[in-house]
Amino acid sequence: MREFELLAHVFRDNARLPAHVTVPPGDDMAVVEMCADPERLQLTVGVAVEIASSDEAAWRSMGRRAICGAGSTPSNGGCSVVGVVLPNGIAGEFALALHAGLRDESDRIGVPIVGGDVAVSEVPQSSETVICAAQLRAGTQNPHSLLIACDSAIEGRHAPRGCDPFIIGRKAVLRNLSDVAAMGNAVPLAIAAGVVRARGCSADRRARLLDGIRQTAERWGVPLIAIDEREHIGSAPDAPLIACVAIVAGKRAASSTLALRSDARPGDGVYVTGTIGGAWDAVTGLGRHLDFTPRLAVAHGLCDALGTRVGAMIDVSDGLGRDLGHIASMSRVGIDVELAAVPVSAGCDPRAAIGQGEDYELVFTARGEVPREVAGIAVTRIGTVREGGGVVIVRDGGFTFDATRRGFEHDGGGVAP
Repeated sequence: MREFELLAHVFRDNARLPAHVTVPPGDDMAVVEMCADPERLQLTVGVAVEIASSDEAAWRSMGRRAICGAGSTPSNGGCSVVGVVLPNGIAGEFALALHAGLRDESDRIGVPIVGGDVAVSEVPQSSETVICAAQLRAGTQNPHSLLIACDSAIEGRHAPRGCDPFIIGRKAVLRNLSDVAAMGNAVPLAIAAGVVRARGCSADRRARLLDGIRQTAERWGVPLIAIDEREHIGSAPDAPLIACVAIVAGKRAASSTLALRSDARPGDGVYVTGTIGGAWDAVTGLGRHLDFTPRLAVAHGLCDALGTRVGAMIDVSDGLGRDLGHIASMSRVGIDVELAAVPVSAGCDPRAAIGQGEDYELVFTARGEVPREVAGIAVTRIGTVREGGGVVIVRDGGFTFDATRRGFEHDGGGVAP
């Protein structure tokens, strides 16, 4: 298991969760049953920038300090999510030690870690680790089902180097909203943001980054209720801008059922919204992935039209093949896809399109009739769920191939074949 995957895995496999926290296995958003006022959420955020060490104890201490930065007052309930940007080549034991420090301190103050986002720095020979911790505290209101997650946008990885910083801030918010859409019957309630900039970053670039976060949140009607800023430790003027956003969402209604990756059943149809492929240019990094429309309206329309006939759902960020692989794995089913049925963007090779990622469309399973258009967006059937062991098989004419891992490698490996 790659080091970044190891840390991502322990975020999602925390055996020390209290009873009020339920984390749908493999889903980007954790579900928390807690007392809170959805209109006045107690959400805080803190960013830490640290130099990596060759000592496990130092990594553990780094994790504890990062949690303290988000607020260390003990709580009777709540939870944390943590975004981490790791240096290249981090050893697995250091990743585990970092998580242990994060977990121990969050447990001590009563806000256990329920999820996280992990990326690997693209800066050559970088020794920095960036940690953004957000904490959602319990209140005194009636119990609610709240959802929480975090996602990042990093210059040079999720947006081109030297781009308008507004784009980075905007994409960090949009990626989180897309995660909310993929839960089906969920609505965003609030966000908190942590940003890291180079020393000597101009006032204009700093302002544009913050404007991208604030204006996008405002455009989507989501309050930005906390923000923290830090500088990179090194003096390199080209150190990447980083925006890490934590989001809290709620069910549309108390009785609403969420769409989880584990809800696909044999016999379900497999559907995708919009078109797949061509969202980003491999040479320039430009494309529609920099300013897309999270499919919240489509998700709500599908849930209204289909009710309990909606199965599993996920947003296509890693690539259609890989994201269907997440559904197949978590639902313990097989998925068959007809390549000729996949709605591919103009000029794209279909085989390449299903692995490119960054489409931010919804792919889902459902039973019975499904409308061909929802909220003005086309919905296309592309396959069928069957009995099986977590594999996605694509049929291309008379040939078939395994597309389970066809998509973007988050550790910098690019697109997997």
